[in-house]
Amino acid sequence: MLVSQVSDFKGAVTMPCYTLSDRGAITNTIMTKVQPFIKFMGNNRFLTGNDVRYVDFTMFELCEMMEWISEGKLFKQYPKLQICLLYTSPSPRDRTRSR
Repeated sequence: MLVSQVSDFKGAVTMPCYTLSDRGAITNTIMTKVQPFIKFMGNNRFLTGNDVRYVDFTMFELCEMMEWISEGKLFKQYPKLQICLLYTSPSPRDRTRSR
């Protein structure tokens, strides 16, 4: 069920990027529609708890896009979303080792 909700949310965020040129209006939509997900997360690190699940990866990708669209406002208003990304991002040391 949560996958469906995140998918609907993704559509609500991405579709206006193709039909509107008003970045401010898209940002307002983002800020309104992300609130239920923040509330649902509660004290969890991720959407479904403290372990990463499939649905979290879709949300991570969406968070990066929303942060870009909102010109940095998303993570300022909802720092919890940025922390979620940090939990899953490889450290610079890990990125260097993989080369």
